[in-house]
Amino acid sequence: MKRYLLALKVVLILAALNSVVSHLLSGFVPETVNTIIFNLVRVALVLWAGWVVIALRLGGLWGAAFGGALVLVVDHPVVTGGFFLVSGEFSAFLGVLISFVMFVWFAMLLGLVGGLASR
Repeated sequence: MKRYLLALKVVLILAALNSVVSHLLSGFVPETVNTIIFNLVRVALVLWAGWVVIALRLGGLWGAAFGGALVLVVDHPVVTGGFFLVSGEFSAFLGVLISFVMFVWFAMLLGLVGGLASR
């Protein structure tokens, strides 16, 4: 597990930075542009995570799928949810958790695709 997390360290840091930068730019960049760029970077990072897991032989296709989910964990509940918790918006935090549960399968699917591309 330690080797798995160390290999995904750069991807996970970039996922956190992507989320933070998106929040910071929300007042300066049109919302549509910000959302499109944020999600394109998120998809690229999830694919990259799946690719890394297979390329470094850290796991199988399930490991690649969980790598995609891990990127979403850092990006969504940790950074975005943490922002809401610090702001005192507990109901928004619960909304983040609910949306994570709803869409984690998609991140896992993209992680799997990244892993398949690595083969």
